[in-house]
Amino acid sequence: MTTVVVVQALVFADGGIVALGLNVFNIAIITVLTGWVVFRGLIRLLPSSATSVVAATAVASWMSVVVSSTAFAGQYALGGGGEVAASTVLGAMAGVHAIIGVGEGLIAAGLIAAVLASRPDLVRGARLAGVTHGDRVEFGRRPVLAFAATGFAIAIALFVIAAPHASESPDGLERVVEDHGIAVAE
Repeated sequence: MTTVVVVQALVFADGGIVALGLNVFNIAIITVLTGWVVFRGLIRLLPSSATSVVAATAVASWMSVVVSSTAFAGQYALGGGGEVAASTVLGAMAGVHAIIGVGEGLIAAGLIAAVLASRPDLVRGARLAGVTHGDRVEFGRRPVLAFAATGFAIAIALFVIAAPHASESPDGLERVVEDHGIAVAE
């Protein structure tokens, strides 16, 4: 995750070098630890099945995004805040990232479901849940190849439709800044 955050800062100017330390802390440490703790807790509560692993993955992914965004809001408050009240930043960050987290959860769950369908032995969380090699996530009558082809088609469609707008559309933090009129020093 640290490598991803560094590439985002250097190549895509997302956050920049000045924010790199907090971005690494929030995204590479808080997000990962939150996801791990939530996943492990859910695996203990849910029945032992591949479906439970996928569900726990979705919830843990969503929760990790929300918790890391609220950590940022806490850091904002600790840093003295600014023109906007810390409670406003907290509500805005948690709200926007609750929506972003749904997408993150769906993506993570889809990837884990695909791996569980073909190679459940590769998913450590499945072993933690007591899922055996015979316990697979079934996709109805569609074979795994059709599932992979559909995923590839969706990825290409997103690339063609969404990618051209990526640099113009604000990310979660930029959206909060715009919506609440927080001045950004340039």
